[in-house]
Amino acid sequence: MDAKPGLPRYCKRGDGTRPTDFIPIKCDRSYRVNGRTVEVTLPKDVSVRRLVMGYRGTQRYCGPGCRAEIWYDAGRDRWYLTYAVEVPLPPPRPWTRRAGIDLGVRILASVSIEGIAQAVHFHGRELLKDFRYWQRQIARHRQELSQRPKALCTSKRLRRLYAT
Repeated sequence: MDAKPGLPRYCKRGDGTRPTDFIPIKCDRSYRVNGRTVEVTLPKDVSVRRLVMGYRGTQRYCGPGCRAEIWYDAGRDRWYLTYAVEVPLPPPRPWTRRAGIDLGVRILASVSIEGIAQAVHFHGRELLKDFRYWQRQIARHRQELSQRPKALCTSKRLRRLYAT
């Protein structure tokens, strides 16, 4: 076996080029998130070494950073930064009861807890309705695109529909 095993898309391609829609950041020293900006040190084969950009959204968790990834969503025509932080876990509590769960489609989950006579059911009707709705939208749009065979694989709207 010639190739070393590794994480998918973390290495360069066979011809030595890097994927243009995905940039892994393997350590926390290579990026910094502060206030409303993100500073990233890019790899050597990219022309710009230090990238500073603003971001939208809220920072949910605070803590020391870990790995990060910059990736491009072609359907929305946007770049995204996903990063992990280390959040300390709360101390574990001793459990006094046992629970069982049954997963399904029409009833997503049935939870039975020791000491409680009635099980709790979570229905999946609305989720199935949403799934069928989006499948109909995708089929309708694919039928429109079938008249234009070249557009079938390049439609932005189709990519967005699959992402929802």
